[in-house]
Amino acid sequence: MPKKLLLADDDNDLCELIKLKLEDCDCEVTVVNNGLEVLNLVRKGYRPNALVLDLMMPERSGIELLDSIKSAWPQTYIIIYTGRLDFVAGALKEYVDKVLFKSANVDELVKAIKSFI
Repeated sequence: MPKKLLLADDDNDLCELIKLKLEDCDCEVTVVNNGLEVLNLVRKGYRPNALVLDLMMPERSGIELLDSIKSAWPQTYIIIYTGRLDFVAGALKEYVDKVLFKSANVDELVKAIKSFI
């Protein structure tokens, strides 16, 4: 059974690039473009094995979602992928497994995803 990956980012081009780079993985990739869509998946009982979460999205930010996500999906591997360089990674350690900045190569993110999936 393929693992489920949820990409939550409002950058459609980035999401498509990540999906393309994960074609060789046995995983089902779901893309959402705002925080409200993430909350709707939580309410519907969707359970991803891994989540890539942008901190700055429309409707609800990734930071606003973390409590709900961790409560609903305690076993989900969470990667914060953000362009916010002013954000303090240490403050979110209890919520997330990895923090990567968008200034890094997207291949680093794909490698982190593949290490879990």
